[in-house]
Amino acid sequence: MPKAKSSVHRAVVRSKLLVKNNKFVVGVFGLVIALTILAFVAVTLLRPSSPFEITKNDVFAHPDFSGKTVAVFGVRLGDTMPQVVDALGKADNIESPGNNIENWEYSDALGMEKVGLLLQFRSGVLVRMTFKESFNDYLVGSTKIVHTKDELYSIFGAPSNVRHVQSNSASGRAFQIVTYNTKNFEFILLGDKENGFSIFL
Repeated sequence: MPKAKSSVHRAVVRSKLLVKNNKFVVGVFGLVIALTILAFVAVTLLRPSSPFEITKNDVFAHPDFSGKTVAVFGVRLGDTMPQVVDALGKADNIESPGNNIENWEYSDALGMEKVGLLLQFRSGVLVRMTFKESFNDYLVGSTKIVHTKDELYSIFGAPSNVRHVQSNSASGRAFQIVTYNTKNFEFILLGDKENGFSIFL
């Protein structure tokens, strides 16, 4: 074969190999992008749909509500710390008791004189939100923290569990934590009066 033809032949072969290799790289890259999009969509769909924004809806008036469907200024259980800061701003106080737990308290940051919202994170993920009376200005209808024990039982029925937690050794006061596991929800009683409620993962 003449040198010129041989050179052209090698160039054509190299060109075909490059095109083939580029197609492979583009294919792999496209596959990675597709899998990333699919994973994002799957995670989004796995989260319960139509969250109840607690600052706009009377959540307790909906019998099918669950703590997993509740949003607070757009924040939901399962969100990360950066997502929460983007939505709520920095907490007024942060405590780290250990075991990858971090507790955030909101008062002034949300225009409240006292702590009204407590967030608990485990390994950087929001796993519990607790609402206190100071948050009542943001709550709607029967979701406001104003109920007696009997009223709460009439709304939610028999609980999954009731436990007693001493507030501190000096006062001798004890809270009752009344839990509804199927709703990922519990309310807190001090005596016969509601002191707050929590939603949890």
